[in-house]
Amino acid sequence: MQKYLPYFAMVVVNLIYALNFSIAKEVTPHAIAPDALVVLRLAVCWFVVWFLGFFEDRPAVKKTDFLRFFAVALVSAVAMAAYIQGIGEVAPINGAIIYTFGPIFVVLISYFVFKEKLPASKWIGIILGFLGALALVLFGAKFAGKTYGTLRGDVLMFVGTTTHGLYLILVRPLAQKYTSLQILKVYFGLATLMLLPLGYKDLLLIDWANFSLQTWFALAYVVFAATLFTFFTNNYTVKHVGSSVTALFIFTQPLFAALYAQLMGKDEMNTFKLLCGATICLGLYLVTRQKNTF
Repeated sequence: MQKYLPYFAMVVVNLIYALNFSIAKEVTPHAIAPDALVVLRLAVCWFVVWFLGFFEDRPAVKKTDFLRFFAVALVSAVAMAAYIQGIGEVAPINGAIIYTFGPIFVVLISYFVFKEKLPASKWIGIILGFLGALALVLFGAKFAGKTYGTLRGDVLMFVGTTTHGLYLILVRPLAQKYTSLQILKVYFGLATLMLLPLGYKDLLLIDWANFSLQTWFALAYVVFAATLFTFFTNNYTVKHVGSSVTALFIFTQPLFAALYAQLMGKDEMNTFKLLCGATICLGLYLVTRQKNTF
């Protein structure tokens, strides 16, 4: 049973991410500006992990690892900022489909950085995945159904998924040396300080008194479920099954996002989105059908 736990955890994480495409729209951009929401979720999580850190007796993080921590925080801060900026403008299904490009990007990094040999089938998969994501970004609005987002929102989602893939690669060496709590104590602190100059003004303008119960629930979901829990769990799965397998499970997001968005009437599937999703899925299959390790 223990060996299946990382896989179950990855399904849960991607379910949370997929629902967040719709739930976060209850918070941003109308109740809280995107930049303020990024800073808020990071700062709250930073406070929580520091509090939990008092109950963990672990040696301090080595100074020689701070450069990698800085790189991890920078990459993830960009991913989070792009994601939150884009989520208010992207259709939920579009956003989830674009995010499936992440695993393909991880394989590309493995080729250029880790010099892993890629057979022709994987190159074909990379090209198909890229074309599927690009078509959705460029032409999604033209073939939209009931609701759709903007080109800017789609592009920001694309930036978010590529930088998130890079985060999964960079964090693995740290996950092998430190606990999730140790990593997140440093990560959340650095990322908060990096993004604070962008969001502190909007943070001061939040009208807390006019929040509805639905807005409070959505905010709690974004902060504690889609940030704190998912970062803890991603570090755990990267440590036990690797970056590429963790990234692979992003594939489940379009299914979860589509079901939830259609159930709530926030978006609808159409033929063009199905074709884009199928193209990305075919590319993903070709890229990941042979085991990749980092």
